[in-house]
Parts: sequence; structure tokens; C-alpha cells
Amino acid sequence: MQIEKYSETIAKMRAGHCLFIDGATATELERRGVPQLTNAWNSGGAMSHPAILKDIHKSYIMSGAELIISNTFATCKHTLEDAGEVDNFHQLNSSAVKIAKSACSEMGKENVLVAGGISYWSFTGKHPDLKQLKSNISEQAHILTDAGADLLVLEMMVDI
Repeated sequence: MQIEKYSETIAKMRAGHCLFIDGATATELERRGVPQLTNAWNSGGAMSHPAILKDIHKSYIMSGAELIISNTFATCKHTLEDAGEVDNFHQLNSSAVKIAKSACSEMGKENVLVAGGISYWSFTGKHPDLKQLKSNISEQAHILTDAGADLLVLEMMVDI
């Protein structure tokens, strides 16, 4: 089934079809009242309100989304350090992917892809040097793929 899922998606894209992705998950978490983490926006939703996060993913799937992005926009290690949540780095990243995968499964939509979202965004303006950033992103990518992400998506990459 897994290989078929990728083959079908690739064939559709090669034929010129668009892939319908979900929307602003963290914004929706905020709209639904999930408390924000200082300096890490809504990265804590996977731990603090997993049922709401799963419901948001399900809503996007019901709307026809073929790709769900994990709620990991603000879970890069340096972002979580700024939020005082770095000890939850692994759990936040892995839980976010597992919740997205679970939403697909519960909806009977095993063909919906789950992308692990990665961003180096900083809400404080502080960034690690490039060597540390590479290490942080690499570690996050491994956590996301180990948790079951089908692919990785880079979000809000505003400079090199």
C-alpha cells in the first residue's frame, strides 16, 4: 500500500494535477483556543491538545486534502530553546507526525500523505550558527521520518 500511495501521487503530479494540501494548522489551533507557547507559537499543541490537533487534520482531510503537514512549524530545536521547551523537542516532533498519521488512519484515508514540516523560524530573531542549525534540522528530520512522515516540507525559509 505504501509504495502505491507514492506511485499514485507521483503519477497524478506528472500528469499535471495539483496536490491539495491542508491549511494553516497552527493558526487553526490558535483560533480554537489552544494556548500559545511564548516564542514558539503553537508548537505545543501536539502535547497539550492532541485531540484538537487531530480534529483539525481530520477537517482538512474531509475537505479533500491529499497532503497533511505535521504541526512542527515551530518545533526546531533553537525555537524550542527560546520557548524553554527544548526538553520536549523529540516528543513534540514525533507526536505531531503520529497525530497526523492517526487522523488519516481514522478517516480511512491511508492514501493521504503526511509531511513533516521543518522551519528554522525564530520568534525572537535569534538563530544558531549554520553548523548548529544544520545539526538541529538534521536531528529534527530524522525524528519526523522515524515517526512516519512520508516526506519533509520546508516552511518559511526566508533567507539562506
